[in-house]
Amino acid sequence: MSVPVSVRTPHFALDTIINQAEAIKGQVARVRNLSALGDSPRTAYNELQRHLQRALDVWDANTSVPGLKEYAIGQYPATLDIVAEFVATRAAAIALQLWIFNNMPRHTPSGAPLLYTDNLKGQLSVLMFTSAQTADFRIEADAFLATIS
Repeated sequence: MSVPVSVRTPHFALDTIINQAEAIKGQVARVRNLSALGDSPRTAYNELQRHLQRALDVWDANTSVPGLKEYAIGQYPATLDIVAEFVATRAAAIALQLWIFNNMPRHTPSGAPLLYTDNLKGQLSVLMFTSAQTADFRIEADAFLATIS
C-alpha cells in the first residue's frame, strides 16, 4: 500500500525508517561477512549500493513528515540523541555507498560497472573482489553497523 507522505503519521514514518534501517543492516552485514571470507562477487556490492540508495530515499521521504522529530525524541530515553543517531546512520550509509561507487571497476567508454566477463562463447562469469580489495569496505561497513543498535 502506498501512502502519500503528506498523510503519514509520525508513528508510521518512524516505523518505516526503523524497518528500512533493520533491513539494510542485515544486507550490509551479509556482504561484509562475505567479503571477509575470501573472494566475493562484485554483483553483491552493486546490489548493496542500490539497496543503500533505496534506504536513503525512504529515510529522506519519511523525515519530511510533520512532527516526526518530536515524536521520535519522545520514543527514546532522554540520554539518547535520536536525531544525532539518525544523522550518523545516514552519513555512514552514504560513506558505504561511496566506497562501493569509487572502488567498483568500470567499463571505460560507458562508465558501467564491470560485473561480468564473457568467454566469447556466450558464457558469463561473475567478476570478484578479493578479500584484500574489500578491507576498507569492511571498515566502512563496520562503521555503518555500529550506528544501528
